[in-house]
Amino acid sequence: MPLEFGYWAVRGLGEPSRLLLRYTETEWTDAAVPLTDEGMNSWFQEKKANLGLDFPNLPYLLDGDVKLTQSLAVIRYLGRKFGLSPSEADIAKGDVFEQYLVEVRTALSKAAYSSADKFEELKAGFISKLPVRVEEVAKFIGAGPYALGDKITYVDFLALEYLECVAAFSLNISRVALLLTTSTE
Repeated sequence: MPLEFGYWAVRGLGEPSRLLLRYTETEWTDAAVPLTDEGMNSWFQEKKANLGLDFPNLPYLLDGDVKLTQSLAVIRYLGRKFGLSPSEADIAKGDVFEQYLVEVRTALSKAAYSSADKFEELKAGFISKLPVRVEEVAKFIGAGPYALGDKITYVDFLALEYLECVAAFSLNISRVALLLTTSTE
């Protein structure tokens, strides 16, 4: 039975796990929940309470007896399952980078999902900090080619998706684009 991964029918917090599943060429079912009244009713009134999840939420992953929610728990599990976890020596470094990426994504989300009257101010604040953030990421990755050196890990899929979101949001994306190009070669 293939894995089942469920999330809204948008990239969002589910996309890093989808990228990892595609990379591993795993047979899986994308149980995308449409952002329609019908899709939301199906999730909230039928499926959410009937999957046997400890904390019913999106994204979720079903893999035999394993039933998970929470985006980071899911991608960490997939990393372990497919040998894409950091090495023992790099676990702490991977944890730090993972959390840094979540921090950047959260800052981006605060601006992107703000009210119309606050959007320009929050966007400008996010973009003003972007050069420093991008340089920090570039320094962290160093010669790479991946975030933790020569081996691709689940953290790289977080980085790819989150940096793509930053690039799409920013007017000056040349350094971010260079990072993305370098990390995917």
